[in-house]
Amino acid sequence: MSGGILYLKFLGARAYQERLDRGLAQNIPLMVSHQDIVFDCDEVAFKNGVRPGDTLRQAKLACPSCHVVRVTDRNAIHLKGILDILAKTTPYIEPDEDENGVFVGLTRGDPVKHIMNLMDRRYFLAIAGNSRSKFLAKASSGWFLKKYLKNQKIFPGKKEWGSVDVGSGYVLISIDHGKEKNFSAHLPLTEMWTAPPEVVSTLYSLGFKSLEDIQGIAVEELSRHVGEWAGLLKEWAFGKDFSHVRPLYPPPFVIKEINFQDPVSAIGIEALEPVLREISEDFLRKGIGFKAMTLSLSGDFGIVSGEKRLVRPICSIDSVKMITKALLDEIQSKVKKSPGDNQGLFCSISSVSLKIFDTAQVSATPLPLFWSLQEKHEKTNKIPASLELVLLGLEEKYGDNAVNLGCTGARGGIFKPEILRREKMLSLWDPVRIAGAAPCIFSSEKSEAIS
Repeated sequence: MSGGILYLKFLGARAYQERLDRGLAQNIPLMVSHQDIVFDCDEVAFKNGVRPGDTLRQAKLACPSCHVVRVTDRNAIHLKGILDILAKTTPYIEPDEDENGVFVGLTRGDPVKHIMNLMDRRYFLAIAGNSRSKFLAKASSGWFLKKYLKNQKIFPGKKEWGSVDVGSGYVLISIDHGKEKNFSAHLPLTEMWTAPPEVVSTLYSLGFKSLEDIQGIAVEELSRHVGEWAGLLKEWAFGKDFSHVRPLYPPPFVIKEINFQDPVSAIGIEALEPVLREISEDFLRKGIGFKAMTLSLSGDFGIVSGEKRLVRPICSIDSVKMITKALLDEIQSKVKKSPGDNQGLFCSISSVSLKIFDTAQVSATPLPLFWSLQEKHEKTNKIPASLELVLLGLEEKYGDNAVNLGCTGARGGIFKPEILRREKMLSLWDPVRIAGAAPCIFSSEKSEAIS
């Protein structure tokens, strides 16, 4: 099979990169841990019994001489050597933020085995899943890796759903287009990586063990237990996933410059809002945010710059405007006023330059469109990125303000659904919905209400 999406899951790749970055000795076994759990190791440690998923105590018992490198995250963005090689073959490189793996977007002519051979000796094993479905590309890779870690024999050759190729240092699982349902029926529930853990836990409690079990249940019945996730679960169970590999490596950065035909003495956030909204909408479409911004003012005073760094990536227009305004105010306060000048800044600003970088994926969960924001976001007063993206898409297709039921002000406010006349009347008296309410009895003589 050629083309589609390739997911490469590595053993030893992060250990190789950490050894290289830290200048560690080559002859000492190495394992990499996150929150005291091993998630990668080199080949020597692996042969001594260390396995991904082991606790540090278990790993140390298996290989006492093993050196431990503790890291703060598992994002595959740290596999710089491998990512640089892949970036020369295709622009569609998406490092997995939770696993030691990478999504690669392929064209029909891309030779998969050649791509894998380019990264020789930067890992000791690669399990690759190749499919038109992004979900199955990763799920197949994870499933076969678990087989390998359990010492189960992996047989190469043609299958009813595609083929398996076993080579020196790699296993390639290719799923033929149109046979995704056949392959996904074999997958255990543990490989449904797109669903939140609590949803998978609910499915287990209902007796589901494989994706074939989900294929056989009606979506209406499934929605009674998992709500809005039912439709997506059914699609994944049949191997359907139309999402694409996002070009996240090299990490994108944005530079925008605004020139003023007539220099100004001060700039408000309103002058930058169109550019900021354009950046926000572009990032929302790509599902990424940024954690760093540099803003520079140019004029007769030269160039004055400032930088803001954030802990978490942002992309919504309200957050972008807030950060930019704080940075803009800070920079303008650096420009000195002339002695005795009480009218404003004694300067002329000719241009503003914005650089946005340090991008990262923004996680988003599916949400019903008319979702109770009061209930879940009363304190933050923000619309989540996933819902904002839905509203943005509707506005692009049907025009501005296409969806404004119960929304006060600009997008980002609290939804307040309209109360229809019937609801107003029922709010006065509704014995069906008011539990324990005493009936109201009217006296025919005095027409007085007696409860």
